[in-house]
Amino acid sequence: MGGVSFLKVDIRIVSATNRDPEEAVRQNLFRQDLYYRLNVVPIYSPPLRERKDDIKLLVEFFIKKFQKMTVNEVTGISPSALKSLKNYTWPGNVRELQNVIEQVISLTENSVIDTDDLPMHIRDNSSSFEPEEYTKLNFKEAREQYIKDFGKKYFQDLLKKVNGNISQAARMAGVSRRTMYRLLEDFEIEHFLNS
Repeated sequence: MGGVSFLKVDIRIVSATNRDPEEAVRQNLFRQDLYYRLNVVPIYSPPLRERKDDIKLLVEFFIKKFQKMTVNEVTGISPSALKSLKNYTWPGNVRELQNVIEQVISLTENSVIDTDDLPMHIRDNSSSFEPEEYTKLNFKEAREQYIKDFGKKYFQDLLKKVNGNISQAARMAGVSRRTMYRLLEDFEIEHFLNS
């Protein structure tokens, strides 16, 4: 590219990105000619949050990979811990999941990973059950549970955004400080109530 003489080469380039390359070309953030040279066999790999069924297989793989790091041999994961992992959004994709499992295996004294072994941010951001389980309830129960799950996630995210400042979170939510405390209690967000 850009040279004055031809050089014969036999190479294969494999590249990856977490951005949409076509959109980057449209915004002039990526060279169009380079994009068309690289874009021979595009493979779209969806983020982990879009393929939750892979989490169980990945966790089993990472447990085998890291179990020799600890004296107490970790042999598996509990259904409730797996459910928490499936309900988390995984912004760091598979790499984040790998780091979490490595951390848990390094620190746990249990032979089976349980929910309490998981980092707090994963326990806090996971809803109490998976979305398809709403259909196991009647409409009224499902609506109440959905509102509870939504409220818990909303206020947890809001409090993280303002570093746990109750007054600021109440202002942003459009409620009084007193109402904010009641909502935190209703949604069982206890670790913020003591701050």
